[in-house]
Amino acid sequence: MSEATESPRPTIRFVSGAPTDEEIAAVTAVVLARAAAASGTESPAPARSMWGRPAHVRHARPRSWAESRLPR
Repeated sequence: MSEATESPRPTIRFVSGAPTDEEIAAVTAVVLARAAAASGTESPAPARSMWGRPAHVRHARPRSWAESRLPR
C-alpha cells in the first residue's frame, strides 16, 4: 500500500540568510501573535477565585474561643 506523503507548503519562507532555530521561533511567534490580534481572538480571562470575597467571611461571636472547650 503506498501513501502519498507530501510535506505541507510552508507558510513562512526565508528568502535570504541562514536563520537559527531561535530566530525562526521568534518570527513565528510574532506572526501568530499579530494574526491572533487581527482576528480578535483573545484568550478568556481566568475565573476569579471567590475565597477572599468579604461577603463570604464568617466572623466569630464574642467569647467563642472560650465556648470551644465546652462539650457539645
